[in-house]
Amino acid sequence: MNPLGHSARLAVLWNTGFTLFRDLLQFGLTLILVRLLTPQEYGQSGLVSSIIGFLMIFSFRSFLLHALQTRREEEADFQLHFTAGAFIQSSLFLITNLVAVGLRWVPTYAEIAPLLHVASVVVLLDWPSEIRVKMLERALDWKRLRLLHGIGIVISAVVALGLAFAGAGVWALVIPSLFKCWPFIFDLFVIQKWKPGWRWDSEKFTAARRFGLTCLGSGLAQYGRPLLESLLLVQLIGYAWYGIYGRAVGLAQFACLQFASVLMQAIYPVLTKIEPGTRAFGRASSLVLRCISWVIVPMGTVLAILADPVIRTIYGERWLEAAPLLPWTMAAVGTGAIAHVIYVLLLADQQQRRCLLADVWILLGTVTSLWWLLPIGIPAYLLGITLTQTVALVAMLYWLYQDRFRDALNALGALIQPAGATVAALVFCEWVRRWGGIETETLGPAVVYGVAFTVVYLVVVRLLFARLLRELVSYFPAKNYLTRVFLLRA
Repeated sequence: MNPLGHSARLAVLWNTGFTLFRDLLQFGLTLILVRLLTPQEYGQSGLVSSIIGFLMIFSFRSFLLHALQTRREEEADFQLHFTAGAFIQSSLFLITNLVAVGLRWVPTYAEIAPLLHVASVVVLLDWPSEIRVKMLERALDWKRLRLLHGIGIVISAVVALGLAFAGAGVWALVIPSLFKCWPFIFDLFVIQKWKPGWRWDSEKFTAARRFGLTCLGSGLAQYGRPLLESLLLVQLIGYAWYGIYGRAVGLAQFACLQFASVLMQAIYPVLTKIEPGTRAFGRASSLVLRCISWVIVPMGTVLAILADPVIRTIYGERWLEAAPLLPWTMAAVGTGAIAHVIYVLLLADQQQRRCLLADVWILLGTVTSLWWLLPIGIPAYLLGITLTQTVALVAMLYWLYQDRFRDALNALGALIQPAGATVAALVFCEWVRRWGGIETETLGPAVVYGVAFTVVYLVVVRLLFARLLRELVSYFPAKNYLTRVFLLRA
């Protein structure tokens, strides 16, 4: 029996199209912006994003997420969530601006205070925007959700380019984020003509409050890490080097984490409709993990091998200092992406407290790495983060499948299979490169190397894991075409 059903197929279809569109647009935008803006400006923007991300932990999103946890026969009361959001987001907006005022008194961070004042408007815009997002996710309306996302991304990209060419500097990285919410707000109030009832019932909100407080604890641990990292890195190495480090991390996230995050955002509402702890949930979670790991493991590996030509091509000569950091950031972000997938599966399995334990462990590991390993160097710090997330990954896998041995083996296979195929492809390509004396420092040979690696990887997967590949391909758009390309039985 199909563990995910028609809803998952629609999620994969629209998510695949949206991810491809978003990544291509983001790639093109990055190619332009990195040549117009400096590492210093990227460092300033990165710190502002970390502060906003941490403060958004206290937003109403944690409570609103409960709307997806309720089963199909229950109705999510978005009027209650909207009223709660009015109080929470207004308070958070005020707190954010007070933080910006406080930063003016700290010499190292004073220059980002005006940026934080402007970025704080996102807190208010996120209130009605996220209500509409959760409405569409609960309705499994992937088409409308992704179309609105796409419109917001296009608008923000146009604004970013306009400001960058006008010489606005770091503002070209801060102001565009204010425009991503407007399509959802317009759709909610103008197209759908949804009207707030300003109704409140503390008793009915109890379940959402308990769920949100649990998620809040996880958020403090989860988003406290990048904030601590940003503050300490700026203090130790300055905005310019933090900007270079941020570009290496950004490329790793672009290649690994964004794909996993967007796909899990689409699949999560479907997973919550499956009864936790059942055989169906185990099959579905193993399938999702396989889909992510079969992409992330080879992609992260080949980009790490080709770090120098990749950085030179995408960012330009001024960012070459990020090349030695790229293999380390790929390892840290890649393990983090897979851990994120298992984390979301654990959350869908209604094991929120264990998610909190994983977040606390990662936070403690990060603090330890910042304290003991960062003074040695950024690669040592990233190695500590990779080891920390690997331990969390293994623990969450055990919690997810502790009573389902067969599902646990399937999940472990989903991680081991792409690793084996990646090693095989890497050994073959390195043998050919050294036998032929080929240098991959320039774009042409690097592209040939990447294409050869991809082909060999897919051939190995097809030869060794045909049945699993056929099941995975059945969820993708143009599945009949892909079935013929991989010579799979229909």
